[in-house]
Order: sequence, then structure tokens, then C-alpha cells
Amino acid sequence: MRKLAWPLAVIVAFVLGAVGALVAEYSQYPQSASLEQLMEATVAESAQVVFDAAVWIDGVPTGVPTTEDEWEHVEHAAITLAGASDLLLMPGRAWDWGDWRRFSQDMNAGARAAERAAYNKNLDEILQAGDQIYQACTNCHRKYLPGS
Repeated sequence: MRKLAWPLAVIVAFVLGAVGALVAEYSQYPQSASLEQLMEATVAESAQVVFDAAVWIDGVPTGVPTTEDEWEHVEHAAITLAGASDLLLMPGRAWDWGDWRRFSQDMNAGARAAERAAYNKNLDEILQAGDQIYQACTNCHRKYLPGS
């Protein structure tokens, strides 16, 4: 038993040191916005641009991007949304490393798909990417903001 205590102590010290270094590394990045502010000003705003790019009324696309600038606006919103999903995983914002991480990664995947779709000016893919983003947000809100 005594022979196992020393190597175990070394392993524990190494792990604690690594965790401490990681926390110190991340603490050097200040958070200029609260989680709520990030969600309202960045996530919701950018997601809405993607959603609005693929609206059908009575089977007819309405409000869809038609100019290069409009498509670029959707592409930039998708890039912003993907970046915001990364910010949701920063220490101090992430609620846990299970579902929170998965939902953030799902939002990122949808945002990246929307970015590609906007770059390719593909309305059907924008709709699919928007659905992926919506599902990620809905799943997250269902777990972390019940009743919202």
C-alpha cells in the first residue's frame, strides 16, 4: 500500500497543477458582458438574422437575401453566432461540461452550416441550418431556463 501512495501523490499533484495552470490561463481573459448580455446582444441577434433569411409564407420565400450585401450580412451573423458559442464555453459562463457543452457545440455546428449556406447563397441549407440552431437553443433553454 505504501508503494502506491507515492505515485498516486505525484499524479494528484500533477493534475492539480495542470488544473491550476488552466484556470490561471483563462482568468487573464476578462468577460466584458454577462451571460445574459451575451445571449441578448449576440446570440439572439445573430440567430434572428439567420432565421429571417429563410422565411416561407404560403410556400413562397419572403424576405430572403437577394443582393451580395444581404447574403454577406447573413454570413457575418452566422460567423458571429459561431464565435458566441465558443464564448459560452469560457470558465465563468459554462454551467457544466455535459449538456451545456453539447448544446453550445450544436449551436456552433448550426452556425457554421449557416455560414457555408450563406456563402453559397443556398436558401434550403439556410433553412436546415436555422433549424439546427433553433433545436440547440430550444434544448438548452428547456434544460437551463425551464418555462422560457
